[in-house]
Amino acid sequence: MKPSIAIGSIVLALMVSMTAIGFNSAISLVSHKSNLTSTNSSTTTTMTTTMSVGTHVFNATQSSSNSSIATQENETITKYSNQTTNWSKLLSSERRGQLCDSNMANMISKLRIAVVKPVFTASAYQWNGFYNAYNTLGSSKTSNEEKLAALKDFQVRLSNSWGFSGAMANFVSSNAAKQCGLVLGKNVQIITDVDIANGTLFYPNNGSARFDVVTLVFDEYVTSSEYDALYHFVSSGGSLILMDACNFVAEVRYNQTSNIVTFVKGHGWEFNGSAAWSLNYFERWSANNTNWVGSTFCCFKRLAYRGAQLSNSSNFITKGMKNLFGNQTIFTDYASHEENSVTNMTNTSIIASFIQTKPSNLLVASYIHLYKRGVVIHIGFMSDDIFGSDSATQDFYILSLFYTSTR
Repeated sequence: MKPSIAIGSIVLALMVSMTAIGFNSAISLVSHKSNLTSTNSSTTTTMTTTMSVGTHVFNATQSSSNSSIATQENETITKYSNQTTNWSKLLSSERRGQLCDSNMANMISKLRIAVVKPVFTASAYQWNGFYNAYNTLGSSKTSNEEKLAALKDFQVRLSNSWGFSGAMANFVSSNAAKQCGLVLGKNVQIITDVDIANGTLFYPNNGSARFDVVTLVFDEYVTSSEYDALYHFVSSGGSLILMDACNFVAEVRYNQTSNIVTFVKGHGWEFNGSAAWSLNYFERWSANNTNWVGSTFCCFKRLAYRGAQLSNSSNFITKGMKNLFGNQTIFTDYASHEENSVTNMTNTSIIASFIQTKPSNLLVASYIHLYKRGVVIHIGFMSDDIFGSDSATQDFYILSLFYTSTR
């Protein structure tokens, strides 16, 4: 249930000048004094508003229907259902037996592994959440009253859910994972964004890392403290495995007392609690991501692929994948959804690059990026889409863990 939110003395500046990611409208609303109240039990929003739009001034008390925006992108706000996982591929495959021999399973079993449940991103994708606000504020077809009312959707209750990433949750608790040395509750721990923001990656007495490896799935939204903690984890020697693209795009703030997640900045917008305005960039930490992650978000259904080709690199993971797949194309079940492009080739080794049916200058690839004392391993695309049934993505994850155990 969403809280009732009263927003007073709103100054909403929507100066939309972005040409990327579909923001093309321009509107400025100034000198607003509004009392906006919304509850779940009513579909009516009552406004008392003094509004200046250009030179036209409205003094009105009005009641308007708080209807949903019919043009919302179903792809971005519809929750994924848990995928049906083809565990028979894992449990009976000869390749699986070859991959997870006793030596590999033993090495992985000695790792301290954290798998992060992306609760902030799951919260952002709730119905009538952040994406309702983006779509309403960015649309030329919505009224000024609807834009004002949409600000409340930048504040949502925390959803203690895996969101789009249920396949990874299923995998780490499976017998197949145990065969490869991952034992939930022993060497594998499930933690959340909130835990990371609260400092759980490090021991408080001496600041040393609690984990050797942190696995992220779809972590589009993080707090600044969570982002800083992950950066410190890698730079001080940790291994970060990213199994999805579109990571660290936007900043949120979390209030543990109220259990409310509030949008702050990124995704083309900024919100200060009472006002929102558009930005001329999309990613919150783009330059920083290039530096230590090695890539940035590039594409939402922008490119088309026919799988990925393993590189000629001599890195550990590429060699392991070639032992399993030879020179055949991998990730062939993946359709264009969301991808990162590699933007930093310093200390970066490409594992596999996507074959683009319409070539671009973007390098969409899986890679290893060494940063300071640590390493980032990035699959480069939304593997959540196929992780439950595609053996190559599962093998990639296991080989990534084995690689970290040898560092």
